[in-house]
Amino acid sequence: MGRRDLDAKQLADLKALYGFDKPALERYVDMVASFARFDLGTSFRQNKDVWQLIKEKLPVSISLGLWTFLVSYLVSIPLGIAKAMREGSRFDTLTTLGAALRLRDPGLRPRRAADRAVRGGTFLDWFPCAASSPTTGGALLAGADRRLPVAPRAALTCFAIAASR
Repeated sequence: MGRRDLDAKQLADLKALYGFDKPALERYVDMVASFARFDLGTSFRQNKDVWQLIKEKLPVSISLGLWTFLVSYLVSIPLGIAKAMREGSRFDTLTTLGAALRLRDPGLRPRRAADRAVRGGTFLDWFPCAASSPTTGGALLAGADRRLPVAPRAALTCFAIAASR
């Protein structure tokens, strides 16, 4: 199974690359020992040190996390105050119903829906997809215009994450 187009040397090289030439217990001990040394190895996909990849992506992750935190509280605190001041009103009932419906829906679904809706989905086309995609590298936009989609896309991501909490 899986050996249709591979000769014995290629299969042996692949087993050695992924560590399948060793017994499972030895692979496990090696993995735990390398994790204890904070050695995450090399990415198979990008052929770079994993720590280097983490360092490259960490500022974006921290930024999105902080903006999502800020947006969440800027929405939820005034909404909570408004609900408390209008207890028993139609507003209170509708927001409670909305919160209950939101709790039964998985977090990924609102993100996907928001992403599809505003990035060339079925009815809106606010943010161009290809302009800042990693595959095109911003090839559709030239010069400084290439950076324009980053802010709206970051805002969309923060909104979608906050909406899914």
